[in-house]
Amino acid sequence: MAIRGKDPFLAFRLFAFIPFLVLTLHGVTHAEVVTDGTLGGPAGPVAAGTIPGVGTTTYHIADSLGKLAGQNLFHSFSAFNVGTGESATFTGPGSIQNIL
Repeated sequence: MAIRGKDPFLAFRLFAFIPFLVLTLHGVTHAEVVTDGTLGGPAGPVAAGTIPGVGTTTYHIADSLGKLAGQNLFHSFSAFNVGTGESATFTGPGSIQNIL
């Protein structure tokens, strides 16, 4: 006896979709570096680039995103998530002794 209005393959479709979803989202990790804007620089995500010849992702964090005080460069982040195989590179003038 068939049940009208029911899809007999619904369970199959759902179980077929779940592995697709898992495989699609498996490699998605949300690595990000986001400044909070409290030290004068703009709030927002730091642009990520790739290291030429290596191909790994790096976040270039310029001195303009922080605050220079003497020989110290201060930064403040609302998120600082650097994934496995990624890097964060802080840049600024040669007079900087400490990045905090």
